[in-house]
Amino acid sequence: MAILKLFGKQISVATSSDDEVESNNTNLQASSSDHTPPSSHNTNNGPSKKRKSRSDKGKVREIYPQPTTVNLPYEFQRIIGDGVPSVFLYRKKLEKTDVDKHQDKLLVTKKEKLMDEFLTNEECQTLMMRREGGATPKIDVVGVDKTGRELEMLISRWGSTDYKVMKIVLNRNWYRMVEANGAKAGHWVDLWGYRRGVDRKICIAVNFNI
Repeated sequence: MAILKLFGKQISVATSSDDEVESNNTNLQASSSDHTPPSSHNTNNGPSKKRKSRSDKGKVREIYPQPTTVNLPYEFQRIIGDGVPSVFLYRKKLEKTDVDKHQDKLLVTKKEKLMDEFLTNEECQTLMMRREGGATPKIDVVGVDKTGRELEMLISRWGSTDYKVMKIVLNRNWYRMVEANGAKAGHWVDLWGYRRGVDRKICIAVNFNI
């Protein structure tokens, strides 16, 4: 047993081996008024790791890659038929509100193709005009999916008549289309516009990339 004097204190150290003495001398910590045992956890230095928020549980975890092309799928080419022009209108990654049964609508956040390249001036005016009693301006259309399923739908304007801030939605039976195709938040959807028949009925081809 060796007697060592460290910081004014006498400390007994076993001397069974040189290695043991060296280990004990390295790890001993003392002061005249306080003593803190060594710890493997650093509680004072460095930033602490951020804990995952519970709100993350509500986020969509599925990852669906964005389609790389905007070609009209073959299934729709057969449905539309030869010689009938079609216009690519919109692509969107579906949000939770787009697949909500109670909201039953697809919010079209980019309306330029629809308003500037597909709808006629008269149809655009129908959407832009103010209605008595605050009625929602709308246009009747037919929604069509890859299987040829057809549903009566509406293109509606919500809110302001200011082109920059007004909202365009595809609603009425939208959720039925979503449910029938098994679409979920995170999936991508493409919209194509075309007209058919002598009355030039507006049709919206709805292609869910699933």
